[in-house]
Amino acid sequence: MADYTTAKYDAIYKVTVIGDSQVGKTSIIRKFVDHNAPDHYPPTIGVDFGIKDIMVDNEKCRVQIWDTAGQERFRAVTSCYFRGAHGVVLVYDVTQARTFDNIQFHLAQAVKFTRDDQPMIMVGNKCDLTHKRAVSYELAERYAEAFGMQLIETSALNLTNIEQVFVRLIHQIREKKKKEKECGGGGGGKGGTGGGDGGKTKLFGSGGTIEKTYNKCCS
Repeated sequence: MADYTTAKYDAIYKVTVIGDSQVGKTSIIRKFVDHNAPDHYPPTIGVDFGIKDIMVDNEKCRVQIWDTAGQERFRAVTSCYFRGAHGVVLVYDVTQARTFDNIQFHLAQAVKFTRDDQPMIMVGNKCDLTHKRAVSYELAERYAEAFGMQLIETSALNLTNIEQVFVRLIHQIREKKKKEKECGGGGGGKGGTGGGDGGKTKLFGSGGTIEKTYNKCCS
């Protein structure tokens, strides 16, 4: 096991993982941290935490991952863990259409408690259960693209794309920071001071209105 107290790294990134209960958030995080971790976990109570050092763009990055409870009664408590996050992972279960429908609520929460232009990735977990699939890749991809997100389907059981979720998100975070630096340190989202034109995407539905702003500076 890595010695996280003495390991040297170039950057630290906080990532918040959100989604309904039982979509596999904890399994994704634990399998990312340790490929030999158990396949099943009880529901998260409140917030759990994971940490791993990975190489991204030839630099050693420490990833601090906050695993939030999906149960509704914990949502008011876990919302504070969005603050200070550099990126967000939104998880649904490809075999449960309800968990995909609820991505709208979780995305609205993420936009509310983070900057508008926060890097986010949408994850469809349990893609190994092909005979139980209820959400098509094409539908989820269109939704993700509408909000400027990448879609990655994963299987925590088979370790499919688990590493890629966090590597791609950290790469996006690093690219965003690089562009902000080139633009003079601004960010086009809430409270941002960067220049350039922006874009907005809105979605109306049971989860409320989501308005996500994109900073196009230096693009």
